Amino acid sequence: VMTVIAAILCALAELVISWLIKEVADLIAGSGAYSFGLLLIIAGGAFAMFGIAWILDRFFLSEFRAKAMKQYRAYAFDRLMEKGIQAFSGENTSLYISALSNDTNTIETDFIGKLQGTIQVGIAFIGALGLMIWYSPLLTLISIGFSLLPIIVSVVLGNKAAVAEKNVSDRKESFTGMLKDALSGFSVIKSFKAERSVARLHDRSNEGVADASKKRTRVNVLVAYASAIAGGLLQFGVFFVAAALAMNGKSGVTAGTALVFVQLLNYVLGPIQSFPTFLAGTKSSFALIDKLAGALNKNIPDNGE
Repeated sequence: VMTVIAAILCALAELVISWLIKEVADLIAGSGAYSFGLLLIIAGGAFAMFGIAWILDRFFLSEFRAKAMKQYRAYAFDRLMEKGIQAFSGENTSLYISALSNDTNTIETDFIGKLQGTIQVGIAFIGALGLMIWYSPLLTLISIGFSLLPIIVSVVLGNKAAVAEKNVSDRKESFTGMLKDALSGFSVIKSFKAERSVARLHDRSNEGVADASKKRTRVNVLVAYASAIAGGLLQFGVFFVAAALAMNGKSGVTAGTALVFVQLLNYVLGPIQSFPTFLAGTKSSFALIDKLAGALNKNIPDNGE
């Protein structure tokens, strides 16, 4: 709750700053509705909201993230302990080792770690869109048209990133299983002088993890650059149209409106640009959670066992 409140305060403060930019620009142009003194007081209130948000995050954000992952690992381990001896001995334990080590790191980084920021940019997105409609419905419609390209990029590339992340998890699970077998059978390997054979198995498994990681990185780089290019086209196109309308003088778009639309577009661009990464991270995290849940739900002992 406290981290959500902090996200709301940050988003509101950012929107107030955007509004102030418009009012100051219009004041300089001679069409302002507020005095400099009042605008400074409002600016002070906005920065006070930033300060309160920082205090809340300082005390509660780390607690939230640590508690979420602690509960996840504890729940998974408790479910694992419910399995019978025969059921567990017939399973690949490397799956659980990987799920409770490698996969939990991915879930914490790509889902839990980005959750609060996503709430913040989502609130800012809604507020910025509302202000844009208030200032100029025509320019807002034009902005929505320019936004179609980043949205298409988000949807198409987000799925590819999720598949790449799942492939990395599977490769790491296989690598963990190979390591477990090699280390548990170390004495046997040395007795039969099978070091080279085991080393070749290690190299192949290690190469598989590296290849999957390279593919994931390539997909993530593609997502980042495609989103940045699409966002740049959106921002430049809207500012160009806004400047043309402001110079025309018949649409009600002022210099301050054109300027604030560029500022507000940052909060529209933020979710659009971060959505592919967050969507990919969320999908991959849920896929990892589902994989562990599927394994935990198999071979649960009957009540009579």
